[in-house]
Amino acid sequence: MRWGRFYLLLLLLGQMFLLYSCNINPLVQGANQSSFNFSYIPPGEVKIDEVFVGDKSISLNWSVSSSTNNFIVLYRRTGNVTFNQISVADSSIEINDLENSYEYEIKVIARYSSGDLTSDLITATPDSSISVPALSFDQNIDLQVGHSINIIPSLLDKGGLPNSKCSISDDLPAGLVFNDSLCTISGTPNNLLSPKTFIVSLKTLGGKASSSINLSVVPGPPTLSFLGVSLEGVINSELLFAPIYINNNGAEISNCSIFPALPAGLTINSRTCVMSGTPTSGVSGLSFVITVSNSAGSNSYSIAPTIRVLPPQISFNPTLSAFVGSAFEVSPSQLNGYGEIISCSISPALPVWASLNSSTCKISGTPTATLASTTYTVTATNSAGSSLASVALSVSPSAPVISYAGASGTSGVVGTAMSVSPTTLNTQGAAITSCTTSPALPAWASLNTSTC
Repeated sequence: MRWGRFYLLLLLLGQMFLLYSCNINPLVQGANQSSFNFSYIPPGEVKIDEVFVGDKSISLNWSVSSSTNNFIVLYRRTGNVTFNQISVADSSIEINDLENSYEYEIKVIARYSSGDLTSDLITATPDSSISVPALSFDQNIDLQVGHSINIIPSLLDKGGLPNSKCSISDDLPAGLVFNDSLCTISGTPNNLLSPKTFIVSLKTLGGKASSSINLSVVPGPPTLSFLGVSLEGVINSELLFAPIYINNNGAEISNCSIFPALPAGLTINSRTCVMSGTPTSGVSGLSFVITVSNSAGSNSYSIAPTIRVLPPQISFNPTLSAFVGSAFEVSPSQLNGYGEIISCSISPALPVWASLNSSTCKISGTPTATLASTTYTVTATNSAGSSLASVALSVSPSAPVISYAGASGTSGVVGTAMSVSPTTLNTQGAAITSCTTSPALPAWASLNTSTC
């Protein structure tokens, strides 16, 4: 019993081995309909990698897991019973003289001494409107940091398949993008790049093409922008005009300059292109050109700053007092010259003994008569306009002035009448109220109390 079971087990294993090693060849035109190979078949597969079509043609290539140079390609128009057969030594083929617009079935057999491997069945349809694509670029292209570029193929033919897309072999430098539909490289590179080769490929149903491009990114002239920056200020006020960005583009900035020269009080930083200072004159409607440079070159940009001149600000102490016979002068308590004072004027007119300086707005003079408090309006004017200030001026009397210097009649004879009058008697704006002497006059003499 034990030996019988062992015999049955050996018989079963032998049958399994025969079933495993049996291979039936496909039906092909001009070949035997079937054959059996009881030898061991190498493990692996035949994989059809690419299929291309064209006018009356189908091309394909494939790969095998175990090397061989003995292949059979079987093809037939879909619906036919038998296959046509082509033997090839390479892992690619172009089948010609087919009928356009008809579907074909194709498979590949890899032949080994130990057996055959067969690919999956694929289908393809020849098309007269499809051709092999073509693609070419200029080989060497130098780019500059910070400067835009658009690299287009010198030759691009998609072989009748306009929706086909390209691919590129590696990541482009930051700032550049690859358009897979147009097969272009565009943008503005941000960083330096040593020469590097990129492969651009185009694969369509009609075939494939590729072209290499050697790209490098070198320093570029610097760039800056004042776009959106307020370039307005006021004369005699501190200003700061700074660009929203300034890029050296791979090489240190060597200089920033401006033409024509900035107004007095403003300067430009030779490295940052920042303008700062306190301008002492106005600017309007004038363009300035800023030039920024590095070892790669320079770029120039126009700006049109406006430095406004404001009307002057003027004020006086509200009340001014003077005295007859005493010289006086009074200047504005505030006179901010936002630009040169063109004129000063006053209303109503000053008394004849007073005057107004036309550039400083100072009032001066020596009153010769009293003046009741009178309000005057002083107007200061510059190129931007005028400002007004009010001041109330009054003139009061002062002590009278009397002198007998050089007077006649100061000597006489006993018994003879005599009279002496002042050579100077200035009432200084008020009537004489009394005249007195010290010491007292002799008994024979008297003093007129109003004429002295």
